[in-house]
Amino acid sequence: MYIGAILTFICVFLFMFLVVSKKRVGKNSGNKNEKKHSKRKIFFIAVAFLSFSMILVLTGLGIIRDIEAKSALEVKVTSLLPEKEVVFRGASIDGVWYNPQTLVQSADGWNFDEATFTYRAETSSKMTLDIPKGSERAVVFNTGEGQGNILLEISGQTTEYSLSDYTYSDAGMPISIINPQIDSAKNEKICNYSGAILLCAFVVLLISIIGLLWDGQSRTRVKTKRNSSIEFLRFVVIMSVTVHHYCALSPNGYLGVDFFFVLSGFLLMSHFTAHYRPEHDAVKQAAVYTKNRYLKIIPFYLVAFALSILLSISMNKGLTIGSFVKNAGWELLMLEGFGITQDLIVGPGWYCSSLLIAGFVIYFLLGKSRKNYLYLIAPISLMTIFVYMAVHFSNLNRWLQVDTWISTGTLRGFAEMGLGCICYEIFQHAKDKMQNRMKILSSIVELLCIIFILYVMYGKNVQGYDFICVLVMAALITSFFIANSYLSTVLNNSLSAYLGRISVSIYLNHIILANIDWYGLLGIDWNDSFIIYLCIVILFSCVSQKFVELIMQRWNRLEV
Repeated sequence: MYIGAILTFICVFLFMFLVVSKKRVGKNSGNKNEKKHSKRKIFFIAVAFLSFSMILVLTGLGIIRDIEAKSALEVKVTSLLPEKEVVFRGASIDGVWYNPQTLVQSADGWNFDEATFTYRAETSSKMTLDIPKGSERAVVFNTGEGQGNILLEISGQTTEYSLSDYTYSDAGMPISIINPQIDSAKNEKICNYSGAILLCAFVVLLISIIGLLWDGQSRTRVKTKRNSSIEFLRFVVIMSVTVHHYCALSPNGYLGVDFFFVLSGFLLMSHFTAHYRPEHDAVKQAAVYTKNRYLKIIPFYLVAFALSILLSISMNKGLTIGSFVKNAGWELLMLEGFGITQDLIVGPGWYCSSLLIAGFVIYFLLGKSRKNYLYLIAPISLMTIFVYMAVHFSNLNRWLQVDTWISTGTLRGFAEMGLGCICYEIFQHAKDKMQNRMKILSSIVELLCIIFILYVMYGKNVQGYDFICVLVMAALITSFFIANSYLSTVLNNSLSAYLGRISVSIYLNHIILANIDWYGLLGIDWNDSFIIYLCIVILFSCVSQKFVELIMQRWNRLEV
């Protein structure tokens, strides 16, 4: 894993020098500008090298701590109270079962029962175990009446357990094995400091690359046709999702994902109306649309992916080479929405996968018959999936769980993106009729919709409104696109547009940044640490957004 991290950053550096080394020729490219650019380049390269070195050092130290925590241990077991027996069943190491005969080095006074594959002691006796390396390790003994006491000695520290005090279990009772030479509280604090410093180094590395790529052309603002009021809603909703994943202040904040599914369906329908050509193959056009969506998402995903791996290594979060090799490919291809894997490096990435899978199917169905999809398939699938989730789960909080033939999150996305398509059809019929009419009424309705959505997402003990809330979100999205209210006029500004732009980075990175215990690290009031966490998420997303934008701008210029 460490070698993989090094290779990843070497590739980043090679790409960085590739895009930077391209000579720029223009009317103002004089000697002074060239010298100024050279000095700036040298400065940012030095900063990038220092931050890169810091990242490698921190990941290396994380591996060393991980090796120490997982190293093999010698455990001595002493049975007490000779009038009762002690039965040793084996050990569990990272979910793998080890029979006792593979662990026992010596067992004076213990008898091996071949029928049950256990070691039994009926007198005071000692046994020495060789416990293999691992992250989660436990030795298992029988419990209940008739079981005696044991002393476990690990690295010189002894702990006594009274097995008769625990309820009987057919599987026995696991006793966790932790290396006492490693202070868990101190180790956790070190991991938090390591994660925070690595995050700073990672941000400095991104900023240094931004500095290397920054030029006059990069300062030019690219005008887009995005609806700024919708962009503001995206930011508000994604912050609700962030709060939901960090603490209990937004119990139903997961509904923010449903907002994005509906919005994505609306935008898909807009793209289909503008670009679909009936004379071309529907499958190919759906594939091209899906490919373009993937290429827009993957740069942001790679930044989050790299940060997650580095933090996992430096903070000993248990990322193993086996799980990485098994799941990383599916995740980077965004195929986890099929239910292939649930062990994600970037947890929120499931939404991106479900978005692409559902989007491909919907685009294809629209190509085959727009009328049949909008008036038959979309409403029926919406009602069917919503009724299924209401009956079985009573809410929409399902993601990669495979409850049918595919992940329920993908079914959820398919239903709600269909709702977004229907909203676009309503928008097309209503935008001209409502232009400059009933502005006050539209503003009141939009405000009431926002209040209801926030009440459902942030209200305590508010249950059973998930499905109604999605319909209210759909109505709000449609109204904001019609833009026939004072509220949408007020929200139509550059700040709203920018906040919406960084929402993708916020969504992909907020859980990764929550791996650092900011409350324990800063040692301040929890409310203050929570506010600081939100600020860190927003600031990092701003840097990540600018980094991706500049990389893609320069890459597009190189391709030309």
